[in-house]
Amino acid sequence: MKFSIAEYADMIFFYGKANGKPTEARRMYTEAYPRRRIPDARVFPATFARLRETITINKSMQDSVAGFDRNIERSVMEYLEEDPTTSVRKIS
Repeated sequence: MKFSIAEYADMIFFYGKANGKPTEARRMYTEAYPRRRIPDARVFPATFARLRETITINKSMQDSVAGFDRNIERSVMEYLEEDPTTSVRKIS
C-alpha cells in the first residue's frame, strides 16, 4: 500500500529535520503521527532520493510527470549521439 502525497511530504520534512538520519526521522514521524501507518526507516532516504532524481514522490508517477515520456527522451538522446549536428526542428 502506497503512502499519500501528504505522508511522503511529512517523511521528507522529518528526514531533513533529522539531518538525514533515517532512524531519527522515523522516531520523530512516529511521535508526530501516532495514528498513521509508520514507514520503515528505509522509506525516508528512498523517498528523498526519488524526489531529487525524478521530481516525483510516487513511483507510479515517474514516467508521466507533466506529460514527460522517458521513451521519447531516450530516442532523442540516441538520435543526437548518432548525429550531434542535427537541428532541434529536425529532431522534433
